[in-house]
Amino acid sequence: MDSEDLGRLFPSHILVDKHLNIIDFGASIGKRLPDLTKGDHLEDHFIVSNPELLNALPVISANMPSIQLRSRSRPLTMTGVIIESDGTYLLALNPRPIPDPTELTGLRMSDLSPTDPSLDNILLIKMQDAMIAEAKEMAAKLTAERQKSDALLQQVSRISGCLAHDFNNHLSIIKLNAQRLAQEASNNRQIATIVEILMETTTRSSAIASSLVTLSSSQNDKRREFVADEILHASLPYLKSLTSDGIELILDLDASGVKVKLGQAGFLNCLTNLILNSCDAILREGRIEISTYQSVNWLVVEVSDNGMGLGEAAMAQAFEPYFSTKEKGTGLGLASVQDFMTNHGGTVELLPNPVSGALARLKFPIIQDLESVADMSPLAQAGLPIGPSDQPRILVVDDEQYALEALVELLEQEGYHVAGASSPREGIGLVQEYNEANCPFDALLTDVIMPKGNGIILAHAARAMSPDIKVIVMSGMRPEEAMPDWPFLQKPLRLELVTETLSRVLGPR
Repeated sequence: MDSEDLGRLFPSHILVDKHLNIIDFGASIGKRLPDLTKGDHLEDHFIVSNPELLNALPVISANMPSIQLRSRSRPLTMTGVIIESDGTYLLALNPRPIPDPTELTGLRMSDLSPTDPSLDNILLIKMQDAMIAEAKEMAAKLTAERQKSDALLQQVSRISGCLAHDFNNHLSIIKLNAQRLAQEASNNRQIATIVEILMETTTRSSAIASSLVTLSSSQNDKRREFVADEILHASLPYLKSLTSDGIELILDLDASGVKVKLGQAGFLNCLTNLILNSCDAILREGRIEISTYQSVNWLVVEVSDNGMGLGEAAMAQAFEPYFSTKEKGTGLGLASVQDFMTNHGGTVELLPNPVSGALARLKFPIIQDLESVADMSPLAQAGLPIGPSDQPRILVVDDEQYALEALVELLEQEGYHVAGASSPREGIGLVQEYNEANCPFDALLTDVIMPKGNGIILAHAARAMSPDIKVIVMSGMRPEEAMPDWPFLQKPLRLELVTETLSRVLGPR
């Protein structure tokens, strides 16, 4: 049997002669013991647990006695059998690393009875050690990749800035010489037309270059306050350059003066991804519209198109990384948009366009003007009237931010004046502020089970401060604790039932 046959049958083998000189060894042994060399004596590298076998090698019979070797240089022990063949001896081995002596138990599973209570603990500890080691390795890899990503982003930003700078210099040359040409050939209509084309083209190109400068102005894209409408208006040439012929890009901005605090390059990157998706959904000619407006304490930015749209299944998976409906799509565009929105306290949702196509709705928390807010009463800060009103004032308390926002907006559309709080503590503070402004709440609509308090306790405190307030409680499950005779609404809520309950407890409007 040659060495290749031995290697296939016994990857972890050592072949020795009758004097224990190493003739050959398997690839697995070579990887574990790189200092092992053919011709070396076996005992130069290993401690043999049963040395009496060594003297008996020449008369070994076919009963294949067992042998155990322990490496002198590595934490490795190997057990196996001895097979005699044509005056040589094959040690068919099973390598096993020697446990670290500093380990907690130093025991093998075979040392314990299957019913030993320590066995479960040892297994759990071993599993935790393995998970911690894997987590450390993953953290190191993620850190390295993040550093590469940051370095690449900085490099791209520098290149974009340099390109925009040089681009503008060359455009300036074209523009100035076009003006000279216009002065020298003022009577030539054909040359005048060419000059107009050159001037218009350089103006558009310069605007695109300015947008590139904006994108590359901050390597780390630090968060800063800005008016979104102003940035969108200034970046329109760049945004239009993302579209192809036959696609019209329109701005419908209605959030003048509304400030947000975001990474400006990240904000434009979100719009870039959404516009490119819309372009892919439009076959030949179409329309993309970017609109803005303020909704309570949110800036809403919508990107809509009249393209092919998405089916319900694709829309449900649209934000999943690597999911794409395009043949060569990466599936990372919308995922990066969602990451940006989450990191900046905002939300993003994908909806069917009421007309045709799709609509992406981004909602950013706005930055209030501190001076103007300081001059306003608590009611004015919350957007409610200061004087008497025939429209009921409702306080909604719910720790689920998205549910709170939706319910506040829907009740406002029903004609109520609504204030929202995300915790009982915040809610009781609003009750006190509205009482001090002589505009108490008419009704309290509160969740029962919340991480930072209890809706029942909140309701009792609110009634102690404002005895006429009506209480409606809501929950995903009916509370087991004793509850006064207050109306109860089971989640998920239906708007019709909420408004019907409010009408019942508040009386005719």
